Amino acid sequence: MSHRPASHRASTLERRDALIEAAIALTGEKGPAALTHRSVAARAGVPPATVAYFFESLDELRVAAMRRTTDDAVTQLATVRDRVDPVSRHVDDLVDRALEVLFAEPEARRIAQYETYLEAARRPELRPDVSGAIQSYEDFVKTTLIALGHTAPVAAQRAKVAVALVDGFMLQRLAARRDGVHAESLRTALRDLIAP
Repeated sequence: MSHRPASHRASTLERRDALIEAAIALTGEKGPAALTHRSVAARAGVPPATVAYFFESLDELRVAAMRRTTDDAVTQLATVRDRVDPVSRHVDDLVDRALEVLFAEPEARRIAQYETYLEAARRPELRPDVSGAIQSYEDFVKTTLIALGHTAPVAAQRAKVAVALVDGFMLQRLAARRDGVHAESLRTALRDLIAP
């Protein structure tokens, strides 16, 4: 998928950002079928032709929305990791703060991300982009685990498990409204998994 040049004025980039945020909100609230040029433009408050100006297809917009949610989450988690005392490397503190970030994420953003994952299961052309998003999470966790004292091979293996674990718990939480006890189970599982 090709992308439009990034050399636009600030106001133009704001319109692109508004389209991405609108796509996230619509997908999260109503599902992928709600993503049309007209609905995204209406939600973003721009003319319908604006969608085609920035994105060659709805798939390109869908991937941009998924990338936005992934990048935002990784950035927030990195901020949390960087605030944890590097000397004590307190695993409980790290897990607690990371889960605060994950549980505070707006529901529509999380749903939109998982909708794109599911869409990739049906449409192979989206799989490289989804794999890239998952890899971003795994790379973040791997780097964090190495900083906690794990060897690179162990960190890589546990990162894959940790990301899958969080995704599974978050999906169940969204689908079945399993909150309190569910969050504590995830907290315990992550602590056991990442402890050096």
